[in-house]
Amino acid sequence: QDSVASEISFGGYDETRMTSSLQWTPVNRPELGYWQVRIKSVSVDGAQLPFCDDGTCIAILDSGTSSIGVPRTLLHDMHYTLARPISQEMDDELAQKTDCRDVAGPSLAFHLEGLTISLDARDYSRPAPFHARADLLSSQAEFAKIAQDAGGGENKSTFCRATFLPVTMDDPMPKKTFILGEP
Repeated sequence: QDSVASEISFGGYDETRMTSSLQWTPVNRPELGYWQVRIKSVSVDGAQLPFCDDGTCIAILDSGTSSIGVPRTLLHDMHYTLARPISQEMDDELAQKTDCRDVAGPSLAFHLEGLTISLDARDYSRPAPFHARADLLSSQAEFAKIAQDAGGGENKSTFCRATFLPVTMDDPMPKKTFILGEP
């Protein structure tokens, strides 16, 4: 049983519960009723992805969602960019022993107006590894080529990958809507 009493705060916050200083970013289009903010850019290991270059990316802040939501049109590229190979073969024993949240991977950052939300592999990774064709998912081109050459293009490898929720929005929401959930 938890020895700390539960609490809720309306219209304020308890500084003793915070691990860093409070940061602010403006709410975008509050008339839509979402805690929606503008995303200036998204980067992986410091390299900016071109997806948000047109200035239309937004995020809905939703602590009730247990994943990070990514626009469906970007989903495959995000998985590809953040995938980490842990074996050049389909290794069930390794997959059973590995928690991908403990496997190093690239950082993922959402740059908002006035602040950046930075996540490491522990924050966005699916715990269990999975098997896939290396040429379809590896973010490391050299690894993908080795695995493909070794197996005639069908060699399955063991990977760690991100947990993302595909997001498809209709008007009046922009097509490039992310959901920044619990992670």
